[in-house]
Amino acid sequence: MTTRQAPRPLRLNPEERTLLDLCARPTALAETAARLGLPLGLTRVLASDLVVQGLLTVSESVPPEVRLLRDVLAGLRRMT
Repeated sequence: MTTRQAPRPLRLNPEERTLLDLCARPTALAETAARLGLPLGLTRVLASDLVVQGLLTVSESVPPEVRLLRDVLAGLRRMT
């Protein structure tokens, strides 16, 4: 999620304001929920409301490369 460069309405609650601040750079929904200290489902609802208002954009996550996953798996196997 990323904050859009749009004027912020005055009627945002503190959680919405903080969510927008956290999304000044692209941030995952789960990371944002953890930083807010809120359940993932509630954070998703807050984010959805901000998307509808045009204050937040959501992009598809890029799947990790297969080679990277294989390297990580090989490293984990070497640890055991």
